[in-house]
Amino acid sequence: MFKKLLILLKRADKKLDDTIKILAATQNWRKVYDFLNLRLKNSKVSYSDASRILLASEEIFVNISNYAYKEKKGDVIINFVCSNSSPVVVEIKFTDEGVKFDPTKVKMPDVSLDLNQRKIGGLGLFIVNKVMNKVEYKYENSSNNLIITKIIK
Repeated sequence: MFKKLLILLKRADKKLDDTIKILAATQNWRKVYDFLNLRLKNSKVSYSDASRILLASEEIFVNISNYAYKEKKGDVIINFVCSNSSPVVVEIKFTDEGVKFDPTKVKMPDVSLDLNQRKIGGLGLFIVNKVMNKVEYKYENSSNNLIITKIIK
């Protein structure tokens, strides 16, 4: 009886952890979307929260595809982790070996300004920061590592 209870407790505490490695090219977004969307559905994340996570993920993937690699395209590794507890925590890590770039250092646009007064660019990262609870960057082993986290209560 005790063994069965221990096994059930271990299963209940398990988290979904999965990874995809794909060429960083905008035409591959659909494959990344399918990968993430399936895992979000399997994790029972609401449509609303999944939409926000997918929006942030698209922005990051497209930015990596367009700017990380100069002459020769490279890969991006996307790691999806979702807790099986309350609150649910979804963490997606994007890793690339492109040009070193820390998006957390980018100055956020002043959205209170009139459109004519704003500089072009920066809204994508602004949206990522608004829809996710945490955005972290680490440069290690010659790789950019951007981790976005959504806490779902």
